[in-house]
Amino acid sequence: MLSDASFKADANRYHALDEEIRQLELRNAPIDDASMHQLKHDRAQLKDVLYRRLQQA
Repeated sequence: MLSDASFKADANRYHALDEEIRQLELRNAPIDDASMHQLKHDRAQLKDVLYRRLQQA
């Protein structure tokens, strides 16, 4: 992460999104199901991108 600013930015976005989802789940998800599904979908996509980039390294 120190030498790849793009990877670092994606990793930080992933962690922020993951934290947001966890907090929503702890508060019994005070958002609609479609929005929660979108957040989880976005998190999964970021995870896949990060994984692929690690595999290429």
